[in-house]
Amino acid sequence: MEWVAAAIVLALFIYFTRKMLILSGVVVAIVAVLGAYFYYQDWTKEKEIEKVAVIIKFSPDECKEPYPLHIIIGNASDSVVTKVEWDIAVFKPGFSTDISQSGYHEYSEDKILKPKEGWGICARVPELTTKVKNLSSLEYLVKNKYVTFE
Repeated sequence: MEWVAAAIVLALFIYFTRKMLILSGVVVAIVAVLGAYFYYQDWTKEKEIEKVAVIIKFSPDECKEPYPLHIIIGNASDSVVTKVEWDIAVFKPGFSTDISQSGYHEYSEDKILKPKEGWGICARVPELTTKVKNLSSLEYLVKNKYVTFE
């Protein structure tokens, strides 16, 4: 059945070459404008997400066991944040392999943050693939951050 449509389009190009080229150009221009618009929207959203910081520190003084990770969320964007989700990557000093077993968006906070506001919480250390005696010697980083804006 597709060959019928292809044959019709080919016949139109043969008999109405100029009009079909003009129509093709218009369709390509419309698709290009729509693509640029959606790309720009995605790019601006990524820039807003980058302005929301999630900082993780191992701080047993500020956060007692079993929640020794102090997590600070800062909204430097111009939008209101309604939820932040993330995972934690854990590294041994000098190594590049993530030793955490955290699931996708295992950590989240639904505190509404207005522009230029921040919030701090305490969280547990994710399960690790290897035994580590000194959790304070590890490096904790944010991965898979997702931000929901109002």
